[in-house]
Amino acid sequence: MRLAGICDRDPSKVMLCHVNSFRKGVGNKSHDIHAYYGCSSCHAEETANRVDAVDILRAMIETQDKLVQKGLIEVK
Repeated sequence: MRLAGICDRDPSKVMLCHVNSFRKGVGNKSHDIHAYYGCSSCHAEETANRVDAVDILRAMIETQDKLVQKGLIEVK
């Protein structure tokens, strides 16, 4: 997600983060397609609703682009 002043840019802390802002509650995790690569610090900010939706959308699009390039998502 690369949030300014928050992201530590440590590749060892990067994970697939499910978008939490739009689906609240236990058992309401978003589908894997609604996720982005982010470090634990960025994900904590998103989980606490301290991230603009534009940043989440950008991160999700960039992640999906990478997954398409790796052949893990196929676009027809």
